This record gives sequence, C-alpha cells and structure tokens, in this order.
Amino acid sequence: MIRTLTTLAASLLLAAGAHANTFLITDEELDPEIFPAVAESIRANLHRAAEPRTLSSAEQRQALRSLERLEQWVGQDGSRNEGRIRAEQIRFNALLAPKVARDGRAENDVVCRRIRAVGSNIPTTDCRTRAQRELDKQAAQEEIFRLQHLQSLDGS
Repeated sequence: MIRTLTTLAASLLLAAGAHANTFLITDEELDPEIFPAVAESIRANLHRAAEPRTLSSAEQRQALRSLERLEQWVGQDGSRNEGRIRAEQIRFNALLAPKVARDGRAENDVVCRRIRAVGSNIPTTDCRTRAQRELDKQAAQEEIFRLQHLQSLDGS
C-alpha cells in the first residue's frame, strides 16, 4: 500500500513537472503512467507560435512524428520496445536540444550529457536545463548531509 502511494506521488510530481515549459524527454518521463501528459505538454509547446524560435516546420513535423511513435511504443509494452523507445528518445532530444538552448537566459539553457550507467557500456543522453541540474545538485547535497547526520546519530 505504501509503495503504491509512493509510486503514485512520484508519478504525480513527474507529471506536474512535465507541464512545465519543456521540449525534452527525460528517462523518468518515459513512464507509461505519465508519458501521455508529457507528450501532450511537449506537443502544446511545439504548437506555440515562437517556441522554439529556430525550429523549422519540417523539424516540427519530425518531432511530432517522433512523439507519436514514442506514445505508441510506451503505451504498448515498454519493456518489449525498450530499444526503440531509447533510440527515439535520443533522436528526439538531439533534434530539439540545440534549438531550445538558444533563448539567451542562462537558467533555461539546456545542457545535454552522455552518461554511462554503472555497469553498462551503453550511454544515454540526459538533457536538462541548468536550473534543473542545480536543483538536482542541491537535492543530492541535502540527501548526503541528511545521511551523514543520521549516521552520526547512530554512532553516538
């Protein structure tokens, strides 16, 4: 029961974050429970008149087709289509990341990094805004501090 509530809360938080002004798809957003909301948010952002400013109509069509494929594959069986989903996510983010990073505001600049998970040789693309990266960094530091504090209390 607690695990279900935790999963539901995490899904709601991710879905709420998905409605932000975003164009890129993170690994967490590929969850079948929240991806429809993520895709709809990205689709709405793509249809706005001036966002991203440098996206041509052909690139916009390509991005929309890519979103449709992702929705179909995530909705079917994510584990069976995992390779396709990851490849499409990389293509989608590679298409849009350079376009959305040009708005001139440092906190909204998108930074993409190729990351290899521990124990894997297969890199994934992690695209986030500088502000998101800073929030993640602060959250990690707070968690380390909390764990160190708990350890010091146990050791006393």
